[in-house]
Amino acid sequence: MNSKDIDAQIRSRIDTFLKEIGDLVRQSAVQAVQDALGGGPRRSVGAAPQAPAGARPATAGKRGPKKGSRRASTMDRAEVRTKILDALRSNPQGLRMEELARVTGLDSSHLKAPAKDMAASGEVRKDGERRATTYYPR
Repeated sequence: MNSKDIDAQIRSRIDTFLKEIGDLVRQSAVQAVQDALGGGPRRSVGAAPQAPAGARPATAGKRGPKKGSRRASTMDRAEVRTKILDALRSNPQGLRMEELARVTGLDSSHLKAPAKDMAASGEVRKDGERRATTYYPR
């Protein structure tokens, strides 16, 4: 076998290899686009539907409230105000919102509106801005 024949065989195998790689890259790109658009792979008739890769189980995200926190509804807003006043009276040096949440056992997001209302009505004294806001008993 001469070198021209060997070169031709090498070139033929490289061309075949490049064609196969090109086909695989195209298939992969099409699959990625289908997955991104929600098309996913086609199922055979009668096959059970499958969750997309990386999907969370149906129970994920259905957790209860955080430990130690309680949702404050409009029905017990008076109770929240009482808890805020009790916490501030037992801490006359004042409390920031995150400290108030820790002392009362309620989530700070449920304390913000009642504390703001109480400061506006004069039930408590407020000093500072944003995270540095400290509430004091009157």
